[in-house]
Amino acid sequence: MAVLDEVPHVTARVRVAGELATEYDPLDDEEAVVKLDKEGTKIPRKVCYIESKSGAEFAIEIVVSDKYQPPNSHDSFIAEVYVDGERRRCKILDVPLSSKALQHEMIIPRTPSPEPSATTSIDASALSLLTESDIRRLALERLRDTQIKNEPSHVKREAEEASQSPRRWKFVRLDDGKEAVDLTDD
Repeated sequence: MAVLDEVPHVTARVRVAGELATEYDPLDDEEAVVKLDKEGTKIPRKVCYIESKSGAEFAIEIVVSDKYQPPNSHDSFIAEVYVDGERRRCKILDVPLSSKALQHEMIIPRTPSPEPSATTSIDASALSLLTESDIRRLALERLRDTQIKNEPSHVKREAEEASQSPRRWKFVRLDDGKEAVDLTDD
């Protein structure tokens, strides 16, 4: 089972004909190829060999633990597999954004503020215990709360949706019966 020191929560193993294959380290005289990402940071990698018969079915299992945390500058995990020097298909697993991040990007609406429940409202008997100045203060607070503008929820439109123009086009009928858009009007 291949485990990288830099990424301890990711493991890879090979099964040949349903059985777990024995993995061998590369020979000492082989030169290790170092790959760098866009920032020039070394990409962690592991090279190992297995013994198998030509034409035998095999599977490569890559397991990512739920304890895996991608680096701060990355939000995805990419596994590249090479067999006999040729790159094979790979799957990309995206780390989903949290709902807080989606709300920050205005993709989903914010969580609404909780509404006061009926049990927390003041009934008539409790109101009789308050002084006139307290009643005025509560009434002014309530009035101010109702006058605060309700914030509409903004959700980004989908790519397929047509954007709505802020004003209507002015169509003009020409002498020959065709319609044209008048762009000269302010």
